[in-house]
Amino acid sequence: MIIELSSDGALQSPDLHDGCFYGIVAENGKLVKLLVRDHHEKPYEIVLGNVGSMNVTCFWGGDIILDVSLLPIGKAPPHMLKALFQDRITEEDKIAEAVAKNPRQYLFALESSYGADIYATCDKMQIRSDTNKEDATEVNDS
Repeated sequence: MIIELSSDGALQSPDLHDGCFYGIVAENGKLVKLLVRDHHEKPYEIVLGNVGSMNVTCFWGGDIILDVSLLPIGKAPPHMLKALFQDRITEEDKIAEAVAKNPRQYLFALESSYGADIYATCDKMQIRSDTNKEDATEVNDS
């Protein structure tokens, strides 16, 4: 499977728009697996490695995916960074610190038209077909 991102970081392939986000698994405090299906009901796992900060809002079950994005943290739009650090005492300081401390990290965003929005910092993303764990492609900074 090939992961395709547009020039603005939007996931093009696999196409998860109008798919479903239905689960999350955190392992070892740094590895996060997001369980999703495309609009044809094909299951995938999005695996985020070395997760730093993360914010998950409004997980309702049956969440409908609008967009999935992966951007270098220094190029992330302000609204995504604000969502990542929402309701933290020093939101602006946290944003500046995240960009300065981790210039090689990515900002991952799964934004829904219905349900959960997920924002996380990570150093890599892997997407694999849930039916074939060996069929995986990774995006990282190496």
